[in-house]
Amino acid sequence: MNEAVIRGWITTLAGINPEDSDDAERIGLLRAKEELKSALCASQARDAAAFDASQRRAQENAGIAAEKLGKNIGDQIALARRQSPHKGNQLLGMAKVLVAEMPHTLTALATGKLNEYRATLIVQETAFLSLDDRRAVDTELAHDTGAMDGMGDGQISAATKRVAYRLDRTPPWPGTRKPR
Repeated sequence: MNEAVIRGWITTLAGINPEDSDDAERIGLLRAKEELKSALCASQARDAAAFDASQRRAQENAGIAAEKLGKNIGDQIALARRQSPHKGNQLLGMAKVLVAEMPHTLTALATGKLNEYRATLIVQETAFLSLDDRRAVDTELAHDTGAMDGMGDGQISAATKRVAYRLDRTPPWPGTRKPR
């Protein structure tokens, strides 16, 4: 898929007049557009992870010191996404986790079964886990891309925490208080 195709979609979407539809079609359009938005978020994540890998290889080939590899990649992503540099780095981190560690969550996002905010919740709630445990949470929660249909943000967050805590019983967990 290339940039021209995506830009064509933008033009097409900008020309859709909701007055040309009845209410049933408007609701269908809202759902379809939400699923498209999620699919685009997954595509952005894959693009960001691939850009990061490519830039790191180019920097390494250029002889950049190992401790400086990856510098400013998040800033470039931030510019492309019209976000702050801080947010660009967060988006890059999430993209790398989804692509490399949470394929089921990425698939749920790509198929429109999960939105970007909810994917972010799952990534955040598993940040303290080992790679194996994070992958286990991903498999348990998102292997069936429709399993989270009908769940609210809080329910998804709670379900993620429940599985994460069951897998890793080593306190303290994020958001918990240290014993006095």
